[in-house]
Amino acid sequence: MGSKGGPLFTMATETLLLFSRHRFLAYLLFVLYRNLADCQQFIIPFKSPSDCGADEFFDISSLSCSRCGSNQRQSSTGLSCICQPGYRTTNVIPDKVSITCEQCPTDRPAVTKDGFGCIRCPGTLSDEGKCQCPPGHILVERDINGNPLNEARCEACNSNSPALSVADIRGDRCERCTSTFINSSCVCTAPNVPAGGLCFPSGILSTNVNPSVNYAQLKFSVQSAWFVENLYSSSAACLVYSNLTACQALGNMCVMNMHSFGGLSTDACGLFNTVYRSKAALSSVQDIAYWKVDLPWLFYGDEPGLASRVLQTDPVPTVFSFRGRNKNTDIELLAAIYDVRGEFLRWEQIGGSNLQVIP
Repeated sequence: MGSKGGPLFTMATETLLLFSRHRFLAYLLFVLYRNLADCQQFIIPFKSPSDCGADEFFDISSLSCSRCGSNQRQSSTGLSCICQPGYRTTNVIPDKVSITCEQCPTDRPAVTKDGFGCIRCPGTLSDEGKCQCPPGHILVERDINGNPLNEARCEACNSNSPALSVADIRGDRCERCTSTFINSSCVCTAPNVPAGGLCFPSGILSTNVNPSVNYAQLKFSVQSAWFVENLYSSSAACLVYSNLTACQALGNMCVMNMHSFGGLSTDACGLFNTVYRSKAALSSVQDIAYWKVDLPWLFYGDEPGLASRVLQTDPVPTVFSFRGRNKNTDIELLAAIYDVRGEFLRWEQIGGSNLQVIP
């Protein structure tokens, strides 16, 4: 079935599909076939989580928006309800997406981080109605035995030796700072540069990196939030500390740039080559001159046209044949798989969905 306004889909028994028309409300169409000539239809409005209001959630069982209860609002996922700021959760019904909320008393106006208790704050409240502590402190809401406190505490993490601790990203525990900080303190003091949770000496690299993904052949670029957060710290950690995952992450960002040089030494591939040149005097990997220690192998060196010559002009020392009477070779190709942060994941056999052959 079809229409001028857009695609129309139907379905057989126990199958659920949707249809839509341009600029018109889409519907889910259920068709229970009695036979080809006689069928019964049920039509319901098509809804997605983004269609639900601030006081509604998307019910995955009915595929519709349902209203939250009293003093509740939509959660960040849109698939459930949570209490409004200043209200604690008093009951959760296990077999339903349902909670009840109760306002905290005036002498304990904040809601605990787990959402089930009320507490006084030693400082200010966040927009979510929870206690917040100054930087370098952690929020303590229970005693050592797990009993809830009437008033929360903000405990300072000791950044000096021998503790050398800082608050973790959630602000609920102190943990040891990284070894890149000065030995006697976790504070990255000027002129050192803090980035990515590390501390770097000043002047090693320009902090004004270019966080754009450049496609030189297509003549356009887009700014990457991932590059903004990680490009400088990955480059600096690779250059100064020879951190293997940082070097791989930097290589990943250059590959995301399609190995493209934008004419800037501060973009991903420019920074990769800055690190590459700094390691020129070091040994090579696997006896390959262009593969430098600590770095992934991305380029055939700096010589213009070298890659094209290696691929198209230089003779291949061994002849491979894969079919017919001349078949003499079976090659199994493997790829080393890394995540975007540079962590090695596994070796993976090439073929099927992970390699697309270009004519």
